[in-house]
Amino acid sequence: MIEKHLKDLLTQKGSVAVQGLGTFSLEYKKPVIDKGSKKISPPSKEVKFKWNPKEKDNGLIAFVAKQQKKKIADSTAVVKKEVSDLLKTLDKSQKVEWKGLGVFSGDHNNVVFSSSGKNLHRSAAGQGQVKSAGVENKSLEAKPKAIAPKKTQPPKPKEETKPKAEEKPSPAEKPKSAATADKKEEEKPVVTPVVSPKPLEPKEEKKDESKAPVAAETAGSKKKEEEKKGSMAWLWILLIIVLAGSAITLFIINREPAEEPKVVEVTPEPEPVKEEPVVEEPPPPPPPKVLTISEKTGRFYIIMGGFSNKDNAMKQRDEIEQKGASDAKVIFPYPPKNLYRVSIQDHDNLEEAVAAMRELRSEYGNYIWVLTY
Repeated sequence: MIEKHLKDLLTQKGSVAVQGLGTFSLEYKKPVIDKGSKKISPPSKEVKFKWNPKEKDNGLIAFVAKQQKKKIADSTAVVKKEVSDLLKTLDKSQKVEWKGLGVFSGDHNNVVFSSSGKNLHRSAAGQGQVKSAGVENKSLEAKPKAIAPKKTQPPKPKEETKPKAEEKPSPAEKPKSAATADKKEEEKPVVTPVVSPKPLEPKEEKKDESKAPVAAETAGSKKKEEEKKGSMAWLWILLIIVLAGSAITLFIINREPAEEPKVVEVTPEPEPVKEEPVVEEPPPPPPPKVLTISEKTGRFYIIMGGFSNKDNAMKQRDEIEQKGASDAKVIFPYPPKNLYRVSIQDHDNLEEAVAAMRELRSEYGNYIWVLTY
């Protein structure tokens, strides 16, 4: 069966001619997007066929010979036999299926081909419809955003209550006596202001010579009291500074450290590897065609007839070649015969020649025979 080789060569070349049958080609179709189902159909190549019984081979015979490791002549016979069997089956009103390509119907005068619809595009092998990348799951957008943790602030230091400023005695008021002044001084509460207070200046009292000793004692006790107040004020100021420094230190310690910037490593994308174009090797040129045999070759020839005239023999050879016998030859006379014999095919051994002769009798009649020369 040559349909497998025909399919392989068709995917490579895009168009293959089968001698005596017609031309197979691939019709390209672009990818299609179905907006309703959001699916994409990949690009495709579908098999098409044009019936032309006069079509000549354009590489299939050489491809079959290479794949089956046979000679060109043997591959030619295989292809012709496949085409001949196909036409005979169609004349019997039967259909013929070539797997992977399609189905033939009709007769030898009008061959009809129905494609199997199989996608022979190389890049679409194993692919079907795929979902469009533009259709995203909307539920992803409904994900809640991450809630940033609230920063806990350190407790504020308690404000110290400011003591009331000491009330200065009115300048109009004057101590009536030393004993009364000492009593008032003892009764006054000790108040420590926030700001360093200025030492109170002692009031100038009128000198009383009769009361000089008492005034001296009063001035000394007042000076000690003022020195005591000044030292207490400095102690309060120092305590406030220590508390404020402790509060600032706790605030700095408890403060959340700033997040370090994340370094994102960007890996360079590898450069795409350029694929070298595949250069198809042209098929080897066919060997020169042998039309006549004038010496012994040791091969087995299927003889159709003999002629005493060389021109008649060559004319007969040309006629059967046009009908499909591409290996037809004329064997020159050799003693004791003086006839020019016309050969349809030739083979390496007798078994192959006899088998081929039996197949050819349906086309050339039962009078053909095998000659060893």
